[in-house]
Amino acid sequence: MISANKFIGKVLDREFTAPVTDSIAEIWESSAPNRPILYLLSTGADPTSNIDDYSRRFKKFPTKKTSMGEEMEGPALAQIREGFRTGDWVVLNNCHLSLEFMAEMETILTPKDVEVHEEFRLWITCAPDPAFPLSLLQMAIKVTMEPPKGMKAGLARTYSTMVNQDFLERSSPMKNGDPSLTLPASSTLPSRRERSSAPLDSVCLTNSTVLTWKPLCSTWRSTLLSAL
Repeated sequence: MISANKFIGKVLDREFTAPVTDSIAEIWESSAPNRPILYLLSTGADPTSNIDDYSRRFKKFPTKKTSMGEEMEGPALAQIREGFRTGDWVVLNNCHLSLEFMAEMETILTPKDVEVHEEFRLWITCAPDPAFPLSLLQMAIKVTMEPPKGMKAGLARTYSTMVNQDFLERSSPMKNGDPSLTLPASSTLPSRRERSSAPLDSVCLTNSTVLTWKPLCSTWRSTLLSAL
């Protein structure tokens, strides 16, 4: 795989092997009240926290959430209809457990004689299912959520989806009073199985571990990523 990536990058261009990291802001800009955002999830992926963080910009936090399953169609429909009126954001999780309800979503999101608030948004998360309604797939903005493969992909996703101006302002200052960048290290640095006496660069970092770096220049994203 590494050799194939190098060959493609040399013959075509490095952009063809670069990780795809669409930010939630770009996804939201393509959405509409009757055009939901559909996240197709892999094991361990959950965009809910990113949705909540982004909703604060529009004063939509907390978002209205429903975990789909048996007899949860009623509460979900009630939240959607309330969102039509108030402009709230609604998040429906595990929608592969309510495929019949998903098949009705096109009709639900295009009601007749009902004025839908222009700020209303519907976010749907589900695992891939061959029986998922085609009509909803066609009308929705489809986003795949997979764990990043490799350090470069992990850093690219972190910088494009987690690190923003709000994040930097909330980061704890360093001891010398300078602002800092606190970078969650999950799925970014390589793990090890050796004993704790191994070199620092091979130490395993857990999801709760963070790295605090000194302030970076305005081109920190491109500089760091190009150096990998």
